[in-house]
Amino acid sequence: MFCRPSSRLLPFLLTTANRNGRSLLSQQRPAATVTRWMTTTTPSDKIDKDLHWKPPPSDDKPMQIVVLADTTSPAYQAIAQMNQGQQLEAAHNIELLVGDSVDGFVSDFGNDKLRQTDAVLVVPPTDIQVLDQLWQSHWSPKVKWIHCFFAGVDSMADFMQQRLNGDAVTVTNGRGAFSSSLAEYIMASALYYNKQVPRCQQNLRQKKWDKFIMPVLKGKTMGFVGYGNIAKHAAQIAKNGFGMKIGVLRKNPNKLESESEVAVDVVFTDKQKVFANSDFVVCTLPGTPETQHFCSTAEFAAMKDDAVFISCGRGVAVDETALAQALNEERIYAALDVFEIEPLPQTSPLWTVPDGRLLMTAHNADYTTDYFELGIQVFLENLHCYKDGRPFQTIVDKSAGY
Repeated sequence: MFCRPSSRLLPFLLTTANRNGRSLLSQQRPAATVTRWMTTTTPSDKIDKDLHWKPPPSDDKPMQIVVLADTTSPAYQAIAQMNQGQQLEAAHNIELLVGDSVDGFVSDFGNDKLRQTDAVLVVPPTDIQVLDQLWQSHWSPKVKWIHCFFAGVDSMADFMQQRLNGDAVTVTNGRGAFSSSLAEYIMASALYYNKQVPRCQQNLRQKKWDKFIMPVLKGKTMGFVGYGNIAKHAAQIAKNGFGMKIGVLRKNPNKLESESEVAVDVVFTDKQKVFANSDFVVCTLPGTPETQHFCSTAEFAAMKDDAVFISCGRGVAVDETALAQALNEERIYAALDVFEIEPLPQTSPLWTVPDGRLLMTAHNADYTTDYFELGIQVFLENLHCYKDGRPFQTIVDKSAGY
């Protein structure tokens, strides 16, 4: 018989005894084409220090994964669509148990089954307190892997610090899935101001023939505050595609040689200098206590006249009040895709900065047509690393929070 209908619909559950071989979702929507991804990329050489587990035995029993997700979220709905008819589960020999509350998980699956969980997939936005409660009361040390669908794991920071430090549990994230689209956004923002698009649009509205000297990106410096996967993608395009110079802020400048495929022209150890010496400052920092308002009054004051500040990492890294003040002085420009509070409150001073000074998007620079497919691909790559006993692809430093 079918499980009782509730807000915790279980379209993923591969249990033919009480499902009659069909998911609830298959009754709601037409079948969807599912791509059966396999791991094709070279495994990362970064191995978590507390990764002491052995790969699960190779038998026919599906690997049991708890999916913590708000069933109304777009990410959940997209994953469910990919799993029409349990195709995703069958292709990768997994069983996905979906829920959004402790009571829901216990009533739908029971304590005994929950204790057999091998791994957890967290699909934000969701209540991490549910994960914490399940961890303390229902799960045994059998759980060795937690994957966050998105790259940002700041919502899990407290949980990782309190429950996972010192445990043999590896956390992975969606890092790299959305780097290409965000790199495009960075370059689009740079071109938007470099080619003076606001001026061109104003000329059009005013029917003004304004034959100004058109600037180019070649030779200009793009300075990166935060040099992870997103920044490296953008740096490659900026340097190889447009002939720009690349500057990077680093605590450890010697680390660059081993990790970057792009020749960096200058390494800054003083953040004031990267702001003062760049034509475009790109912030892709993660959200941690250390990065809170990392870019603030002093940094914006240090920027060149007509320089551009671009932010597409985490909104908490930017002091928005300080940035709004700098934009009101009409000396610099900015492009923002992320904000400290989202949606951006109507009371934010960013809404009223002078025309042409701010390019703003609603945290959708990476929200592409293949957004969820790319996120699932990273999860599946890590899944096969787990099953094969190979190093994970996108390990999170639990102590650092990214």
